[in-house]
Amino acid sequence: AAAGVARPASIAGSAGAGNASRTGGSYVGAPLPAPDAEGMPEVVGSRGAVRAPGAPAARFAFGSCSKHDHEQPMWGAVAASQPDVWIWLGDNVYVDEKALPGTQSFRWKGERAMREAYNAQLAEPGYARVLRRAEVIGTYDDHDYGLNNAGKEWEHKRLAARLTLDFLGEPRGSDRRARGARSGIYESYVYGEPGRRTRVVLLDTRFERDPLPPLSDVLGANGRIRTHADMLGEEQWRWLERTLAEGPRAELTILASSVPILPALSTFALGWAEIEGFHRFPASRQRLLRLLSSTNTTGVVMLGGDYHLALIDEWDARCTPLGYPLIDLVSSGLTHAADDTVPFWGAAPSYDLAAPNGVVHFGLAGVPFERDVFLEKNWGMVEVDWDAPGGARVHLSVRDVRGAAVLQRSVRLAELAPPAGFDARASWDLMGGRYDSTTGRCVLEEDTSGWRTVGPAVYVAVAVLAAV
Repeated sequence: AAAGVARPASIAGSAGAGNASRTGGSYVGAPLPAPDAEGMPEVVGSRGAVRAPGAPAARFAFGSCSKHDHEQPMWGAVAASQPDVWIWLGDNVYVDEKALPGTQSFRWKGERAMREAYNAQLAEPGYARVLRRAEVIGTYDDHDYGLNNAGKEWEHKRLAARLTLDFLGEPRGSDRRARGARSGIYESYVYGEPGRRTRVVLLDTRFERDPLPPLSDVLGANGRIRTHADMLGEEQWRWLERTLAEGPRAELTILASSVPILPALSTFALGWAEIEGFHRFPASRQRLLRLLSSTNTTGVVMLGGDYHLALIDEWDARCTPLGYPLIDLVSSGLTHAADDTVPFWGAAPSYDLAAPNGVVHFGLAGVPFERDVFLEKNWGMVEVDWDAPGGARVHLSVRDVRGAAVLQRSVRLAELAPPAGFDARASWDLMGGRYDSTTGRCVLEEDTSGWRTVGPAVYVAVAVLAAV
């Protein structure tokens, strides 16, 4: 697959042309907003088709990693799926760039470029179709926050929070606006009536995140926590506990994070130190599991982005303090993905032979963390069928540019609850993972020595096939 092609300057640049029509809060083919008093273009975003309090929502589409100056082929399929809610999971625009080509050194493009990027995205006609149909909510990740892998040390984080909320059409004076100036843009949304209620929890994994711990503190720790670096910050932790414990009870909780919560991609990606995720913050991941357990939160489904590929990860019910399986649906990216950015995946004839539909199987028999991975552009969908035979059912899928499901998992909502008499305290110290039937114990991916041995060999083999 070829890399994304830059869009015309009339859309991508700061001097758009066309009719001055405005739909759903986005400027479709129109000049960008007039500069503010400081000469900066104003960002006037939109929440889309906002749903009334208590209104049902059964179709939650989401995506991440969208370059505002690239072709955006996904929106037609997203709109055709008729989502009730669209969730941005971060890297919604890109406002940093490589300082040195071929390196992981990045630099911020500046405030004007950030504002222009959001306005370019709002001018995208395909996105306007989604705004007319769906309520739009979301959070940021690092590239729209301002700098690759940045956390609480980022000096422009309050600007990033404010402009992200502008883009999302967050009302002035809202509680979320106040939090965004203080501790992050985390938020919770509730849809549906009691008995058919879905809560979407958006985490902020940037504003108060500690610096990324070294991989030596993560890989091969064998269940020991070597670093207590924090992902969320104390104010967000307190808010999350209150939200889950005191807020309206929900039968389904969609826990949305800009970076994946369960997978540990660093483990098989040659230990690449740049890869982020909750696995790099094991104390925070364990604290999150314990919080879900202590608040008796059932029906949890996790969403993640960032990785430029898609997968569905699942942890065994025997390995968490919740007493039921955890599922993480990861979707990335909307305009570019691994087959664009990893040369030997996209260019190798063997890629097309091994994965004609973009799905590659990683892993070997006997290694607990083998999985299917989709390497092409993608977006995700969570669908709830409250009237399914046998009880409510949740269907999770990764969709391609045509809207076809390339990875999917269906689960009854009743399966996402602990069995009667489950003693959470007896499982309090469990850190998650998959159950290894050969050893009879739970294994975290980052502790799987087989991955660290096999992973580099797999990559070398694929590279050799690409060369020939």
